[in-house]
Amino acid sequence: MPSGEELTRFALELERSGGRGLLLSGGCDSRGKVPLAGHLPAVRRIKSTTGLEVNVHTGLMDSEEEVRALVDSGADCFSVDIVQDEALIRKVMHLDRAPDDYRRTLRLLFDAGAKRWRRTCASERPRTPRRRPGRYVW
Repeated sequence: MPSGEELTRFALELERSGGRGLLLSGGCDSRGKVPLAGHLPAVRRIKSTTGLEVNVHTGLMDSEEEVRALVDSGADCFSVDIVQDEALIRKVMHLDRAPDDYRRTLRLLFDAGAKRWRRTCASERPRTPRRRPGRYVW
């Protein structure tokens, strides 16, 4: 992830070029956590100096304190993976975590007052997409 300063500069340029929002995401660590804490001051600056919508991909979150800091940053929306297949978590994602960890992340966000979220659900069982005009639906 870029530094907080780089992120703020990027957001300002994005807004100047007509952008309406950004997704803050990054790779997760060996515990499934996205390293967000150092970027929350930049999120606050972006929200106070631009009209951009900020969506944050949370990764797994374990404590009320880290979730409260994220919600208090002013981010507009939170993207949360809800992986409920233990084999997928362990064998594909290589995480020593469980489906309950994903549900806990969502519960912590609700309890901290998150108003908007987007979720992604994952399953190891492949599904065939159905074709609808102009898009694929899973």
